Amino acid sequence: MTHTQKMSTVCLALTSAALFSFCSKQTLTQINGQQSMLASNKTSTTAQILSSSWETVTDGSSLTNYTSFESEWNYLYPWGSDHNGTARMYGSSTDHSQIYLNGDGSLTLKATYQPDSLPSNKDPYLPIHYHSGTIYSKHQVLIDSIYPYWEISVDLQAPTASGTWPAFWITAVNSWPPESDIVEVKGSTSIWQNTYDGNWQTKLTTVNNAATTWHHYKAVYNRLKNANGSWSNSVECQYFIDGVLTATHVGNNFANAPYWLIIDLQMEGASGSPGPQTDTYFKVKNVVMRKGKTPFDPNASYKLVNVNSGQVLAVPSASTTQGITLIQWPWLGGTEQQWQIGDQGSGYYVLTNRNSGQLVDVKNASTTQGAAVIQWPSTGSNNQMWQISRVGNGIYNVKNRNSGLALDMANASKAQGDTAIQWPYQSGANQQWQIISQQ
Repeated sequence: MTHTQKMSTVCLALTSAALFSFCSKQTLTQINGQQSMLASNKTSTTAQILSSSWETVTDGSSLTNYTSFESEWNYLYPWGSDHNGTARMYGSSTDHSQIYLNGDGSLTLKATYQPDSLPSNKDPYLPIHYHSGTIYSKHQVLIDSIYPYWEISVDLQAPTASGTWPAFWITAVNSWPPESDIVEVKGSTSIWQNTYDGNWQTKLTTVNNAATTWHHYKAVYNRLKNANGSWSNSVECQYFIDGVLTATHVGNNFANAPYWLIIDLQMEGASGSPGPQTDTYFKVKNVVMRKGKTPFDPNASYKLVNVNSGQVLAVPSASTTQGITLIQWPWLGGTEQQWQIGDQGSGYYVLTNRNSGQLVDVKNASTTQGAAVIQWPSTGSNNQMWQISRVGNGIYNVKNRNSGLALDMANASKAQGDTAIQWPYQSGANQQWQIISQQ
């Protein structure tokens, strides 16, 4: 449940520690079975991060029984029973009136119309009209230099009636902002996905049958790099609904701050009033949290072995001349055949030759198939960045960020000394590489 209040068209007033208002540009999309009104069909950044780098924090089975549930989740909010709506939260190991497991791997949060005499103890101190439920994960999210990638996903049946305010969100433990709302529903079929770092970035997507059909929601968080290759405190936040990328935001000062993951069924407030006087249900299943490490040690040296030829990517004659075209050569162990792999964020890397200190580059930043792959001093440009994707069995393809073309050996040659080029990826062995640490 966010700190936001109801937005009218583009201007949104919100209440937290203070009351202020802001204007936000929005893009409205729709997800309706097989129909999508998204402007583009982008792929998940998760696919750019090597699968072996991921560790599971919560595996989706925590809602199968109360033993598993209570080992992974806490009842109520981290700060108590009240927040910014008109629902007071109830729940404990002996009180499942508002929070209960369904026996099929899913959880229900139930809001019951039952006014209390005392108002909410949280700003804006609304009267309490409902008893409801909320939980938060015992595992905190921390996007740092050790785990710069996180993925959080869930399946939901979220109520959309006026006055209902369910949400699935993360908020900082020690201060606010930052906040990221993976799902927020405010009394309509519009799904809000928000990023708050002192300024709001908001995306609304219409999801039909959100209350009665399971829909899959996901956020992927990627810590970004500065131009000099050091870690920044900014995090790219990608939001998905039913596998479709709906929004990409950048949250400033999102890194190095622990977050709570909260699932709650708040009522009224930003979702409108009056709310329903019959019971409201928010169903949840398949909560998964994963965190990802950078898969390559930036201090290690690697050799890139072409699967077709068995030879390694090298700088000819151990040259330190900028612009010289790279070749393949039998492995001899020289530093001109060794590369450091530096993470640039969002699944991209630079490859630096140990001998020359120069980077693998595409000549003249060309996007033409067959263009030469060279070494060149670092410029921070996209033609020096490469997406490294696992093919399987320790084999990878390497694609240039600027051109989208793959690192290849000309004419699928097996001859020593033949040159490296870029070419559209066709899954050939000449476009596939073993990346082997030398330390």
